[in-house]
Amino acid sequence: MKNIGIIGAFAILIALGAAIGLGALSQQDTFETRDVSQDLPRYPLSEVQLHDNENDCWMAVDGKVYDVTAEAQAGDHPGGQQSLLSGCGTEVTEAFNSIHSNRAKAELQDFLIGTLE
Repeated sequence: MKNIGIIGAFAILIALGAAIGLGALSQQDTFETRDVSQDLPRYPLSEVQLHDNENDCWMAVDGKVYDVTAEAQAGDHPGGQQSLLSGCGTEVTEAFNSIHSNRAKAELQDFLIGTLE
């Protein structure tokens, strides 16, 4: 009978930990997906495509436009400089979301300049 009590208590602790963890993720997702685009300029993809090199690098992710020129020039992208430069001037949602952590997605918000038309 004591073992069932200990096991039950352990199960409750695990469930509470999971619930707290899910709550933290939910809050983080709210931060990442909040709509800050209402007051931002709108750019067509054709405009993004003009900014396609290390000295002028924009990219579109999830309907938003980011100027990542400073990051491109820094040359210290964790995935390698070429992986970042290959996205300059393009819409990279699928590639970006498939390999970046929630932390990287949150950091991307520092480079937000507009929304994609």
